[in-house]
Amino acid sequence: MRRACILHPDGDANDGFMVTHNKGVRLASVESFSIDECAFALPETPAMQPLADQGIEWLVPLIANNELLCVLCFGGSLDALPANEDTRAYVELVRTIGTAAVHNARMVHTLLEAKKALEGQTLLVTTLYESARDFEHALAQVLASTSA
Repeated sequence: MRRACILHPDGDANDGFMVTHNKGVRLASVESFSIDECAFALPETPAMQPLADQGIEWLVPLIANNELLCVLCFGGSLDALPANEDTRAYVELVRTIGTAAVHNARMVHTLLEAKKALEGQTLLVTTLYESARDFEHALAQVLASTSA
């Protein structure tokens, strides 16, 4: 592939896509568009024109649980041959594996964030318990010294 990039949805409001991991593509963002299946020829729409101008020809969406994770974008192959049935099957395989990998990475990240939050809450409860115990001990000493 001569050119490639990854489009990530930019926010929850479907504001468009951020362009990351560029190879020969000079774009920062792309207008929002809808995609469910691999596209081996860019649709002729205003949203696709910046990608077409950069030499992008294929769009491969990674979708998990009806959520668009990202879109892999590829330019033409180095040998300039059109995509045949074997190439399309290979791209679908890469799409399936890539979707599982990205989804799993997101789940691991979510679990690590939850673990971090839980550890913070546990530390807070422990601190409150220890503070109460220290206060009780100090109060017992004050009461013992005043009654003596």
